[in-house]
Amino acid sequence: MIDSLFKQASTLAGLNSGPLATQLPVLAKNLYEEQYPPETIRRYVRVADKFGRWLCRHGLSIAEADEAALARYRSCTGRRKNGQLRAAGRGLAKVLRLLRPQPAEGHPGHAAKTEGEELVGRFDSHLQHVAGLMPGTRSRYLRHATLLVKAVFGTEAFDVAKVTPQAIVDFVREQAAKLEPSACAARSTSIRVFLRFPVASHGLPASSPTSRSP
Repeated sequence: MIDSLFKQASTLAGLNSGPLATQLPVLAKNLYEEQYPPETIRRYVRVADKFGRWLCRHGLSIAEADEAALARYRSCTGRRKNGQLRAAGRGLAKVLRLLRPQPAEGHPGHAAKTEGEELVGRFDSHLQHVAGLMPGTRSRYLRHATLLVKAVFGTEAFDVAKVTPQAIVDFVREQAAKLEPSACAARSTSIRVFLRFPVASHGLPASSPTSRSP
């Protein structure tokens, strides 16, 4: 699949000679199956290749890339004038998730995603590929959606009947108590946007408070 994404011989030669050469096609395939467009897949592959070379220079493997290593690498890539990470430092979390070896089913280290986590993952795909939101906006919506899912469902199976007006009000009040008043509006908007998604995909009643306009 790498050959179909990159046409320049020099680019392909570089990718095929890097420390993650055997893993880049797997990364590209996973991203393709998640319906990412070709240009986005190419960007992730380049990010993975550069990060893999950095890890190799520091004697680290993908499995050893912890938060401290990520912070060191991002500090090396630098930031733009607006504070945003440069391309080489973005998307690392997803790259690592797709490249790290996963424990086999039944292995003590295997942790299956809950239904709520899978819902948030589909929500992320919707925000990117359907709504076309920028990474910063998506990240904010996903952070708040994850908090809501954990608060309402925990590790239990997703049950749309639990997404009641009272459950939503209780969550918003609990979160608001931790925030400055100026920050409450953004969180409420994020929750409203997230819960419009199950209205369409899981039958959440449209009369829920979350479906009202801001």
